[in-house]
Amino acid sequence: MTRAEAKSKAARLTAAGVPTEVKKEGSRYGTRTIATQRKHLSRSNAERAANGKTLKYRRAHLARYAARASDTRAARRSYETDLFAESLEKRIAVPDAHRVVILSDLQIPFEDCPALDQALEVLHRINPDTVVLNGDIADCYAESAFLKDSVKAQESIPETHDRVRSLLDILQGVPRKVWMGGNHEDRWRRLLWGESPTAVAMLRAHQRAAGLDGIDLNDPIASFEKLFEMGKYGFKYYPYSHRLYFADNNLIVTHGKYVSRHSGYSAKRTWEWLGKSCIVGHTHRLGSYLVTQDGHEAGAWENGCLCQLEPEYDDAPNWQQGFSLVHVDGPEFHVVQVPIVRRRGKPVAVYQPA
Repeated sequence: MTRAEAKSKAARLTAAGVPTEVKKEGSRYGTRTIATQRKHLSRSNAERAANGKTLKYRRAHLARYAARASDTRAARRSYETDLFAESLEKRIAVPDAHRVVILSDLQIPFEDCPALDQALEVLHRINPDTVVLNGDIADCYAESAFLKDSVKAQESIPETHDRVRSLLDILQGVPRKVWMGGNHEDRWRRLLWGESPTAVAMLRAHQRAAGLDGIDLNDPIASFEKLFEMGKYGFKYYPYSHRLYFADNNLIVTHGKYVSRHSGYSAKRTWEWLGKSCIVGHTHRLGSYLVTQDGHEAGAWENGCLCQLEPEYDDAPNWQQGFSLVHVDGPEFHVVQVPIVRRRGKPVAVYQPA
């Protein structure tokens, strides 16, 4: 009713011996007897007095929880802010590396198995002393915040564990092994930090698939390492945005953050960002940007991908499969990109050993 109608009704009830007042309800008005309101307030005050001690402790608990949550949010905001900021802790020197194989963007369990077999065949032919899994090795499809097939998400968890461990097992004979996290591995951290029931359910599903327990839900890096038992296979894991330095710090390997429209453009942007030679994944393309400075050749390379070329979210992606080999001799290095092309419908790694 309108305010005038409510006032008129309240006046009639009050005149009849029932004290009534006007009460606003959103954009409309109603009436409420004053006796009822007083009874409600009296009951509420009595309950508060009876439960005073409980309320006191409850308020104290909520205050402590709010303080902890505030500290946690501040730490997480700091992590996000510093994700790509300069930091000495993110710079990992790799001395004594001479023959290096760099694989990236497999997106297991959506890797292209025949293309990966080609890459592994070349890897075994050159017998590297170092292998770098340069990000987006595990797709973390189930953990993704994007719209996805729920059945496919559940099925992807055990498949991811089986196939990732199979790859790590194949590579464990290489003396030096590093897994660099990419934005897809970082999906695990984002899910855990969401503190949702989904995160707990996802953790349990992973623990069942991995046959493990005792994984710390509050530590996304340690929990991700433990999920795939990286230490068992001799792998060292570094989270997203860390960098490996080869050839007396003249070459950086990192997953990368730029995706430009054309092949080689992302390499150029990364060169401008880092200011020195680098190899990045992330773009799913093969490309290079070469420069000469003070008589020395340098550049940036996009590492290609080894995932399937028909993802569910794009029917014609501008991607190229491949990987990189790096020959290091002291401060000097030479990058060889190995494209994987189709010959009679089958993937073939185009590589001729020197």
